[in-house]
Amino acid sequence: KIIKILSIIMNLVYSCVFVQKEYIELFRKLLETFNKNKENHSITYLIITSPNFESDIKKLFENLDVKYDIFLIDISTENNKDNIFKSTYSRYRIFEYPKINNFKKILYLDCDIIIVNNINPIFSIDTNNKFYFMNEKKHRYCHCALFSEDEFNAMNDFQTFTTAVILFENNATIRNYMINIYNTI
Repeated sequence: KIIKILSIIMNLVYSCVFVQKEYIELFRKLLETFNKNKENHSITYLIITSPNFESDIKKLFENLDVKYDIFLIDISTENNKDNIFKSTYSRYRIFEYPKINNFKKILYLDCDIIIVNNINPIFSIDTNNKFYFMNEKKHRYCHCALFSEDEFNAMNDFQTFTTAVILFENNATIRNYMINIYNTI
């Protein structure tokens, strides 16, 4: 007898909430929009947060039919430049998550995103060892603060992207790249 083992390809969506309690409210709105579409319920939602936000985050999930997990990173909730910077680049620490190998594709969403449809089709994109970012119109402060006026003016309005939405595959190439980004920062 041959026993066929079916592997379930699991996908992960994750967001980070640190420093300010107000971000928990933003995440609540994101989570409610994620929960509205029942097809999203096959996806695990991971929230990366600090230990002192854990109970508030758990309360958000209590009445929702969403598979979730919480990954704790100890970043102080004190609102200062250092903690805000650490919280911003915490998205690159995803490969420290102990259960990361349970997931094939991963989608990062900033906590101020609103989901209007089923997001499962996003996971069918052939990522082919690449990151997929969302294009965003160029902005002097957000994208091009270090560019000269000539460089900024020469750019097409949509040559820039945001890291508010990132799709990637869970593999060694992407893992190494993310770890290098984090270590460089």
